[in-house]
Amino acid sequence: MRKYLILGGIIVLTGIVVNFTLGGFEPIEPVLVSARETQLYGWPYEGYHASDSLDRQVGRLREILAASNRPGTLTIVNYLQPDLEKRGVVKQFVGIAWDTAPEQNPFGLDTLTLPAYNGFQFNITLKPLVMPSPEKLKRMAREAAKTMEGQLQGISIEQYKNQTLVVNFPLK
Repeated sequence: MRKYLILGGIIVLTGIVVNFTLGGFEPIEPVLVSARETQLYGWPYEGYHASDSLDRQVGRLREILAASNRPGTLTIVNYLQPDLEKRGVVKQFVGIAWDTAPEQNPFGLDTLTLPAYNGFQFNITLKPLVMPSPEKLKRMAREAAKTMEGQLQGISIEQYKNQTLVVNFPLK
């Protein structure tokens, strides 16, 4: 019995050290931001968040971005719909936000215009073992909105920049 307690203690201690080393104990604070109108080029998606279809969509957009001669950012708009989320289904628009707007629609992609907004932003280093859950980020954004006597719009916007995930929650 004592052997199992020692082994369990070593495993817990190792987990704490790994979590600390990867930055798992760093605080995540919302920052108030103002974003300008953004045009996204991509496709809508509704289905399971761990599906091959979504992976193919994201992979295809990464290929388009890599093959393009213009800089852009992979962007995912999540429509916050609790009824769908309870079933494990997400509704999203997966696209590219080009740094300079193209004169015509490249690659025949669908477009989505995000109007200018004020909201909260979270900057998270991409480390899969210690990343906060989407639910935790939504809860933190709701709490921050309440302190300002505001409400969230019902969407979140994820942008993948280098090794950082930038998540914005627009306010109404």
